Amino acid sequence: MSKLLNALNCIRAYLESNYPDVAEKLPPGLLLEEIEEIFKILPYELPQEVYQLYQWCGGWSRETENWDTVFAPYYGTMTLCSPQGGIETVKVFEKSQVKYIGKPLIPIFGFDRIHLCIVEDWQ
Repeated sequence: MSKLLNALNCIRAYLESNYPDVAEKLPPGLLLEEIEEIFKILPYELPQEVYQLYQWCGGWSRETENWDTVFAPYYGTMTLCSPQGGIETVKVFEKSQVKYIGKPLIPIFGFDRIHLCIVEDWQ
């Protein structure tokens, strides 16, 4: 198991032990095939950590409850974007030509119009 998945599983175990109502609201992870299908529109491959993150938790869409209302209401906490939501935002970024050092950005976490992104094909 990777260090990332090990750490995420520790977080889930902590939540289950100390905040079971919060742990219940974590969206289930996605199958690797589902994640690959969603991201196949991208002309580049994402880091393995992104696939692992979405296998652990499928993220939240704009239509579903987000982390703010579950864990830290009113603090503007960034939420793990669903892969579908991330792709929608990638399209908005492309249309608006939002880039970093000339490379496309892929949002992973977001709140309102603020995003934490990975940079396409970043070594």
